[in-house]
Amino acid sequence: MELHVTLAIEEVSDLLFQSGFRKSMGALTVADKEEVVGAVVDYHMMVKVKSSMDQYMEGLKVYGLLNNIQTNPEIWMPLFTASKKQLDPGNCRFL
Repeated sequence: MELHVTLAIEEVSDLLFQSGFRKSMGALTVADKEEVVGAVVDYHMMVKVKSSMDQYMEGLKVYGLLNNIQTNPEIWMPLFTASKKQLDPGNCRFL
């Protein structure tokens, strides 16, 4: 059991260090929960997700789609947001 706990703490420590959180694991309390979660979420969004989104946007530039999407967001919104309406060729006529 102790080995599993030690490995889990090391994994969490690595994740917190990567996210820029520098408070010692031994000094953490329940009161630090919001700060820890915030650091990990910020890291995930700004480093992991942002790099994927940047690559996606570069791909959209290839055929001029990014400019069109930025110029006419209301037209493209149904394709990039959740909807209960099923996407089919008839829904895409506006493109």
